[in-house]
Amino acid sequence: MAITRSIVLFCLSLSMVACNRYNIQAIDAPEGPTSTLVIYRPQYASAAPAVVAIDGVDIALLRNETYLEISTSAGPHVISVRGFRVGLTDEKNMTLQENAVLRLKVDNNGWVMAGPPLVMHLSKLYYLEEDNSLSLEDLKKTFTRVNVSYK
Repeated sequence: MAITRSIVLFCLSLSMVACNRYNIQAIDAPEGPTSTLVIYRPQYASAAPAVVAIDGVDIALLRNETYLEISTSAGPHVISVRGFRVGLTDEKNMTLQENAVLRLKVDNNGWVMAGPPLVMHLSKLYYLEEDNSLSLEDLKKTFTRVNVSYK
């Protein structure tokens, strides 16, 4: 009984800590050579948003069938995605080329809704993968844009 109570309290404390795991902020306007970053999220069973960050700054929440498009400085960046309340972060270290357009898709692990709460806290729920299956024009017609603020 005491072990069960301890496990339940541990899971509840994880949930409370993770409830506000994002802080959407404006990003610095790019200086010098720029690159365009487009990240989109198709329709998944889970409606919970994914938090997108660049260089450690949370820039947007992506829900089903949404995308973001930002202009950022060319060069090395850390781009990441994680669950809104639970889940570990998937990070990609990428070097963005000058005048290039990089398209990334937010993918899920296929069992976001099926996992027990503790497993969901300790797993990556979303992944970033390069995806050029849709043209930029088709992507913009299919998905709803999420605005990103600049300082």
